[in-house]
Amino acid sequence: MVISVLKRVPLNFQWLLKKVWEEEELPAGDGYQLWETTDKEEDNESSPISPVFTSVEELADWCAENITHVSKEAIRVLWLRALIGAEDSDTGELGECHNPPASVVL
Repeated sequence: MVISVLKRVPLNFQWLLKKVWEEEELPAGDGYQLWETTDKEEDNESSPISPVFTSVEELADWCAENITHVSKEAIRVLWLRALIGAEDSDTGELGECHNPPASVVL
């Protein structure tokens, strides 16, 4: 099964979309990028499927435009919840997340 994962990479990170990352370790940075990988540890194949963004909100906007064909605002909110998981349980509004996790399985 293919899964999407949020990764933090350098803002100037250059790697072709859909090209498998073959290096040992991905460089860490301040940028946000969506990657796809398999759930099989032995495959260990991972590749970027989005450009690098300066904020998780920008990445969510891109996902809403490019990943699905459902209501863009509804999907944007779902992507934000999946990417940062910061929702006020009383109001249902998304909160600010200063330190999102390094990777999130969607």
